[in-house]
Amino acid sequence: MAAQTPSPRSLGAAVRARRQAKDMTLEALADAAGMNVTYVSDIERGRGNPSIGKLGDLAAVFEMRVSALIAEAEDRPEQ
Repeated sequence: MAAQTPSPRSLGAAVRARRQAKDMTLEALADAAGMNVTYVSDIERGRGNPSIGKLGDLAAVFEMRVSALIAEAEDRPEQ
């Protein structure tokens, strides 16, 4: 059985929750991940569709695996 892909909104909410748990600003996360702050903001609002590589960059900042970040997004209710 194939795993469900989390919605962009759920993924964005998981990224935002992780960022806030680390007490980081959008600017700090974007800088640490090597991304533009607008792009990170779009991801958090469910408007961005990050590649697996970009998710890897974010997960690295959060000191976790991409699979764990995706699992957190899958566990979030659809918003």
